[in-house]
Amino acid sequence: MQISELTAGKTSVNIEVEVKSEEEALKAAEEIFKLKSEKLFAIMFDNMKPTEIKNSIDKINKTDNLLFEASGGINQENIEEYSKTGVDIVSLGRLTHSVKSFDMSLQVT
Repeated sequence: MQISELTAGKTSVNIEVEVKSEEEALKAAEEIFKLKSEKLFAIMFDNMKPTEIKNSIDKINKTDNLLFEASGGINQENIEEYSKTGVDIVSLGRLTHSVKSFDMSLQVT
């Protein structure tokens, strides 16, 4: 389980917990609920299958200060399947790490 802080645009997620299994997701949610905090939390399901994510989300009591994010292994062919799991955010690393560069120059005289 990996924990980090992030800020995304106008929405600020105070703490994001990266999980790689249903067991880790349930443990993360349990610990978040124990805090009884007003901070905004996110549980990021990393490289988990859509069925695993859906099963995890179905077992977690959703609150206003908890977001769910799917990440890892998501592409154009399976993004719709991930979007139906109940997550609030779907992240595609492909948008940044697989972009083909374009070499361009501009000369102004």
